[in-house]
Amino acid sequence: MRSFLILVFLLFFSLNSFSQENHLMDKYISAFHKDTRFYHEYFYTQFNKSNYFPGENIWFQVYIVDKQKERLSKITKKIYADFYNSKGILLERMILKANEGIAQNTFQIPADYNEKDLYLKVSTVWSMNFEKEFIDRIQVNIDTKTTKTKMKPLKEHSGIWFFPESGNLVEDVPTRVGVKVVDQYNNGFFFSGEIEDEEGNLVTIFKTNEKGLGRFDFHPEKNKHYRLRKFVDSISTVDLPLIKKTGAILNVLETAEEFRIFIRTNKFNSNSTFHYIIYNRYNIALAGTLNFNGGITSLQVLKKSDLFKGLNTITLFDAHFNPVAERIFFNGKGINLDHKILAVTGHREKDSVNIMLYNKGKDSVFNVGISVLPKESISQNPVRTFLSDYYLNSEVRGHIEDPKYYFESKTKIKDLDYLLMTQGWRMFDWKKIGKNSAKNEGKRVFKHLFETGIQIQGKVVNKQNSVPLTHENVSVFYHNTTAVTPTDQQGKFIFPNMDIYKNDTIRLYVNPDRKLKKKIVTETFLPVDSLLLNLPEKHQIYTPISRKKIYNENFETSVNIYNDGEQLDEVKLFVKKGKRIEEIDSYVNPMDNTTFTNSFYVNAENVYKYSSVMSYLESLPGLEIIVTGTDIKIYSSRTMQQRILDGGPKPMDIYIDNTKLTDLDIETLKLLDLSVVRNINVNKSGIGWGSQSPYGRITIYLNYGAAISKSRMVKKEETSNVLEFLVSDGFSRNKKYFSPGFKFSPKEELYKKYAVLFWKPDLKITKTGKGFWAKIPENINNCILLIEGISEKGNLISLKKELMIK
Repeated sequence: MRSFLILVFLLFFSLNSFSQENHLMDKYISAFHKDTRFYHEYFYTQFNKSNYFPGENIWFQVYIVDKQKERLSKITKKIYADFYNSKGILLERMILKANEGIAQNTFQIPADYNEKDLYLKVSTVWSMNFEKEFIDRIQVNIDTKTTKTKMKPLKEHSGIWFFPESGNLVEDVPTRVGVKVVDQYNNGFFFSGEIEDEEGNLVTIFKTNEKGLGRFDFHPEKNKHYRLRKFVDSISTVDLPLIKKTGAILNVLETAEEFRIFIRTNKFNSNSTFHYIIYNRYNIALAGTLNFNGGITSLQVLKKSDLFKGLNTITLFDAHFNPVAERIFFNGKGINLDHKILAVTGHREKDSVNIMLYNKGKDSVFNVGISVLPKESISQNPVRTFLSDYYLNSEVRGHIEDPKYYFESKTKIKDLDYLLMTQGWRMFDWKKIGKNSAKNEGKRVFKHLFETGIQIQGKVVNKQNSVPLTHENVSVFYHNTTAVTPTDQQGKFIFPNMDIYKNDTIRLYVNPDRKLKKKIVTETFLPVDSLLLNLPEKHQIYTPISRKKIYNENFETSVNIYNDGEQLDEVKLFVKKGKRIEEIDSYVNPMDNTTFTNSFYVNAENVYKYSSVMSYLESLPGLEIIVTGTDIKIYSSRTMQQRILDGGPKPMDIYIDNTKLTDLDIETLKLLDLSVVRNINVNKSGIGWGSQSPYGRITIYLNYGAAISKSRMVKKEETSNVLEFLVSDGFSRNKKYFSPGFKFSPKEELYKKYAVLFWKPDLKITKTGKGFWAKIPENINNCILLIEGISEKGNLISLKKELMIK
């Protein structure tokens, strides 16, 4: 009976322990998902070449990838591109508007720039919530001389390090050790070495590749110490890491379709329970629990198709969920390194070449940017590529020499295993993740809110006593857009996420009142979390911070990244004084000055005749106005009786300051008082300016000076019902590519080395092919095409193709 009770107790204890261990594992897996499931942006910048002269234009294209979905981002619209010199001084800030995850622009290097390096940092406000790896810093090499000096090779090394495969050496457990050898410039080189024990006995030998990376198999014995044998005078002795008495290690072996994970320990842990999780930065692929049951080796076979493309990490935990071993390995399955994925042809006609690209890959569409350079150009060697940056630079902590080297061919990708063995442990602090999860109950707190556009924010007040005015409709007019919003209980209004460009003129309007003088004032602009509901979950939000300082360890000074959050940095109110001019000026489209246009110019006399713009239009013969709720449709009586093939007559187009009103904006007409209008042009004929629509056109031009007073007792009183802004911090407009004006001719060697012949961003290559024209000198028949991009399915390409022009 006693033996039975002991057995029951042991069984209950074993089941309870197993249940607790599984509960602990579930807790950390849940914490991982809560910590990593938010929308993460990845940025990659493609340049038109790799070497520049002062005064040249840098043409670039930015790709924004949703890391969880591994696709081009559909929601990121507003990107900050900041150019710095090597001291961290901001040279220029651009605000880029992304379309379907891609944005382009150009930056001109100052003509007197004399520093070796130039930096571009690409970020969004949202990306500032995450670690610095999410802010892209790219170095651009600047050639300040016409010749390039070569670095003399060094024979001596400045450092050698040994890295046990999964973090530690464990007594009597065979493992592998990674080796890294670099010179004083942090560049690797070929090296051969020998490992000896403390008595001088040779244990093993090793060799490194051209990047100074290698490995050797090793069986550390109890109570022994090991070191690099000093067999060259210039190389000092280096000790291997100390050997632990207990613990476990991970060995990873790769086959064509699988990874074999050997989990090894010694007799001290032969009855221990371990947990493992296999994951990338954002998701977990596999997790499990294993018990050695008196053994010292366990084997896990992982199919490559069950893992993530690129880097995977396996972390081994003890029974209390303390990390004891970790191994990063690279899964190349699904990553296309085939240069035949695109076929290229070039046919010359006069001074231009028609370049055609044909998509031979499995994806139906590739979004790419293409640079065309002379074959001899030294500017065809970027520091990194889309492939290497996405899969290595953005994921690995340590310095990587020549990351693109590992993606030049399938054979070189094997060298990645040497590299990953020398990178140490990754960024996840599992204990911290668990504590944060318990503390915040799974709610992530974000300081920086999501932006999708430029924002205008302000308020309407009583001009005499500055008391806020509620429920006042404020209209905004700018290029091809108009919108209306009411003021709230504090008199505030906001127009979020607007596509406003630098140097655009923005006009704000509030309906005037005879008795109440109104004034529009602006405030500091803060980002709006307009996409909050579209992100993975609703977040707890801190009060937005309008000024942010980030210290870049590569720079010598602190850099102010955001200028008080103001999107309209320069605000100007233009007021026209004196006698009103009633003739057509340059602001009115000349197509409106025709015999087919009825023009009504508002002045101090006729402003009393009509109470509003609508009342004026209703008074005109030949117009039929239909108002249904908030919908307004104005028809020309000439077309009302016509039979149109597409089902009947259409309403006239209505423009305010050359901005066409949409169906959603048409209610703006109800808000316009005649006192703020300069003139109204009605063309019912469909001829002249009205010919853009066969149904006619109405154009309303606002008066952006003082509104015309409707009181005979007041002479030209200036009101503030209309404000005009000049935008200094809007989106930067894209420029059409132009060939650089080199001071040297195509016949010179410098031209061949440094020139870029053409740059074509944002090219979509389908199965039927895609072409473009490039202006290439007639005496250049061999070109190099640098092609980078991403497919609709998230597959990356970084190709260098030679083009023979026929």
